[in-house]
Amino acid sequence: MRGNMRKYFIVFMMFFVLHCLGMSPAEIKSCGEYYYGEVLSSEGVEDLCEAKDKALLRLSQNISVMVSGDFESSKVEIDGEYSESVEKIMRTYSGITLRNLTPVQSREAEGWQVLCYLHQDSLASIYNARKQTIISIYEKAIENEEKLNLSSALQWYYYSLILMNSIPLERIEYQGADLRLEAADRIKQIIEDVKFIYEREKMVQDDIRDVYLRLEYKGKPVKLLEFSYMVKGVPEDEVARDGRVCCRLTGASITYEELEIEIQYRYAKNRKQMTEIAQLWDAIVKADFENERKISLQASRKSESQMKKYAIDQQPQYEKKEMKLHYSNDDNCEVAKQIAGSVYDFIASLQAGNLIETYKEDDFLRDKLSDMCSYNQVEVIDSEYEYALNKTYDGWEVRSIPVYCNYPSLHRRGMEYLVLDFNEQAILQDVNFSVFSGLYENHVAKFRNDAADDAYRHRQVLVKFLEKYRSAYMNRDMATLNQIFAEEAVIIVGRMLKEGDTKRNYEYGKTELQPDIEYLEMTKQQFLVRQEQIFAQQQDICLGFSSCEFNQKNGEKDVYGISMRQQYSSTGYSDEGYLFLLIDFKESDPMIYVRSWQPAEWTEDQLIKLSNYRVTN
Repeated sequence: MRGNMRKYFIVFMMFFVLHCLGMSPAEIKSCGEYYYGEVLSSEGVEDLCEAKDKALLRLSQNISVMVSGDFESSKVEIDGEYSESVEKIMRTYSGITLRNLTPVQSREAEGWQVLCYLHQDSLASIYNARKQTIISIYEKAIENEEKLNLSSALQWYYYSLILMNSIPLERIEYQGADLRLEAADRIKQIIEDVKFIYEREKMVQDDIRDVYLRLEYKGKPVKLLEFSYMVKGVPEDEVARDGRVCCRLTGASITYEELEIEIQYRYAKNRKQMTEIAQLWDAIVKADFENERKISLQASRKSESQMKKYAIDQQPQYEKKEMKLHYSNDDNCEVAKQIAGSVYDFIASLQAGNLIETYKEDDFLRDKLSDMCSYNQVEVIDSEYEYALNKTYDGWEVRSIPVYCNYPSLHRRGMEYLVLDFNEQAILQDVNFSVFSGLYENHVAKFRNDAADDAYRHRQVLVKFLEKYRSAYMNRDMATLNQIFAEEAVIIVGRMLKEGDTKRNYEYGKTELQPDIEYLEMTKQQFLVRQEQIFAQQQDICLGFSSCEFNQKNGEKDVYGISMRQQYSSTGYSDEGYLFLLIDFKESDPMIYVRSWQPAEWTEDQLIKLSNYRVTN
């Protein structure tokens, strides 16, 4: 995050200078100016890393005893036993900041002796480092709010509030305002100002009623918002995308005149995204916001029997209703009508449940569509479609066809968008889940008229690769994942990823805070083996991204880096990490040359980026 390199350098140099003063452990402990934690050789700790960890833990425990009064006087809300909670709070600093200390250590016959120490005047700099982290994620929240990604905005505003309770300061300044009040006010504003607008409804069966809502924020469609609604007294998680959502009512709930909705803002399930948030979660009192809404369905009351009769009367009419297609053709596609016919056939086959029969002559499509429908329970929800028809690297694309996916064991339904790829002859080649529309708009669409270089074409390929990547997880496609993480260069256009000839070399150069490439907690093979086991054991799987950045290498307009933070959720397991890809367009086919997976928690300064690599041939 912004300023991390500078803050760590300042903290490190402060501690380094203190160490260089040449004070002995006895002097450090006796002068009364230092907090310290010590592991004695008599304890018999043979492993140096373990000894350092224990010394750091004792240091944070000793600091917590001394600063408890500061938290109390600053009115920081502590959950549970006060001294115990302050100790938990101080441990959140030892994970990163305190590890920059230079301990006094020596190897004795009985084991390691380690002393970690911190001057009392230096504690303010540690608090300030945390403050900069808070400001950084608060600014990230503002950015997401401006992009109408309200889920991410609410999450980061709320996480900034949690981090504020780890600093014993009554007021945290940000551009002349109190950040504690500002973050809380923004959460309230989003929850209050999101508009849920009833559009229409449809009886799917005699006991299934689909209610369609439109979501707006400040007069614009909401890009992403998570909420839950009650069905027969049980909350159902839902995700609204691009201003649209379809809520399914079943059984007795088909007679509801209004929906009881709760907007998600805590994101407890995502707290492991930041180690500090996970550690603080049970140590502090978390703020509550009024997030309940009642949405009128604008329908006259009907009994359950009346609704079932309504369904019977409606169903034949709905089945006969002709599908309508509307498309924009900015790239002057000469086979637009043929593609429209193929889109019609695809949607009709999906709705009728005979996709496999329709594409039985194409092994690739048959198998992929079978897995897509089976694992994601894909449903058609519309009879009228508007899509964009765009020229691609090797054909045409239809973006984007709305469908609904259902993950029962996760209690989650949500709208997804399919992207259909056609060759020059208007024959369907591939189908993938889109990442999210904002990604395409921000990183591709705005480059459409840029004639100066190939930015539009290149970025379009990058997004298409991400869609293949996400679909591989959603469809449990190990063959594609194996190629993505292969040691060789990988060609990324066409319907299937394939090995390419390595013609260029990239040299990795890390900063002081970054790991070596080998230091990634698991090898690629271990990662793939584990992933295959997870696929086999889980009923439902979802994959999403909380961030995605494209960067073009300085002086190399044909070289790009993609940095993504992904969240993986399944029936019995979830994890999170960063994926970095280096993609080269200089050859006849765009190729992935570098792929790096960093699981678990990483700060921005530790992430592997495009700037770490240079071309060597």
